[in-house]
Amino acid sequence: MLDLLRGYFKKEFQLGNISLITGHLADIMVILEEEYIEDVALKNVAIDSVCKLLQEYKDQTVIKRVK
Repeated sequence: MLDLLRGYFKKEFQLGNISLITGHLADIMVILEEEYIEDVALKNVAIDSVCKLLQEYKDQTVIKRVK
């Protein structure tokens, strides 16, 4: 998955951008573990919410052109 994501960036930005993305994801995972470790259902809902936020962030003009 990281190789696929890396391929979206220009070569000179690949390492730095992948490092930033994975670092931020690690931070999110730590927060979820600390807050939701006792309730897996809430942890799963929180992960779904983060995914939904990212889905909503997509550029809708690009999505419409691809369809």
